[in-house]
Amino acid sequence: MSSPLESKWPDLYSAPSISARVSIARPPLPPFEDSDVLVLSSRSTLPDSQTIGNTLLYLDLRLSLPAAPTCKLNWAFAGLRYTLPLSEQAEHSGGGAVVARYRWEHIIDSRGSGEPPDEGTLVRRIEGDGSEVEVEVGVGLDPETGIIGPYEEIWKDEELPVRSPFAFLMSDPSPTASKEFMAVVGAHAIALSQCKQDATPISENVIWTSEAVRLRGRKTGNKFCWETVFSTGQHSLKSQLLELVEKLSSHAWEGNGLWKRGEVVGLGDDKHSKLVRKWTVWDAGYTTRE
Repeated sequence: MSSPLESKWPDLYSAPSISARVSIARPPLPPFEDSDVLVLSSRSTLPDSQTIGNTLLYLDLRLSLPAAPTCKLNWAFAGLRYTLPLSEQAEHSGGGAVVARYRWEHIIDSRGSGEPPDEGTLVRRIEGDGSEVEVEVGVGLDPETGIIGPYEEIWKDEELPVRSPFAFLMSDPSPTASKEFMAVVGAHAIALSQCKQDATPISENVIWTSEAVRLRGRKTGNKFCWETVFSTGQHSLKSQLLELVEKLSSHAWEGNGLWKRGEVVGLGDDKHSKLVRKWTVWDAGYTTRE
């Protein structure tokens, strides 16, 4: 059943974002970082992303260090992020100014669906050197120990390039029914998918296979040249993402507008319609100078 978001395709506000995790801490242990974590987020459904009920689409890819074609996939998930009412505990969170509370719905998840709800409170703190940092505070599963406990993640947003095309695509008109997502923002591109395999005579359990591709663009003149940072090896997903970044570059180079929300975009072999994959646009446009 379609949600109001899917049937009306409301306007989106603000700007997309590129977020990298700086560190994670599981108190009382000190902060550390064991992954290269990149999150691409779309624009928001409300003018103020901190307003309760606001929604955006995100892709979260976590690779082992250093991020390279030979690294390992630590975790990959994608879905919708919702702004929640602040809990009494969050409102009195010490050590910083509480900004908002979010829930990240994992529509696809390389670890499966057995983990607790992914919720966290964003807090702004002043470090000892006077710099301001954004800290996500919550309770989650420690994959190393299997124990649920508190965590603190420090995040940093990358500055968006001026007048740069961006896009967020889904494999289904409904985000909650999608099993594949692609996003391009600035010099970063991610594609994530989760496919169900048929049950085997040995096991009746449903088996899900996760795939991930990450590209990085290096600007040459007025264009980006894209290279593969990581791929799990699925050629079709990688070729779809490469075609997407090329289409975005062509639109920008020619000065053309981008797709509208809800528009269906075909990627693949135009000469063979059966080989064309159809994607639905969640968000697309150009970044602008503030």
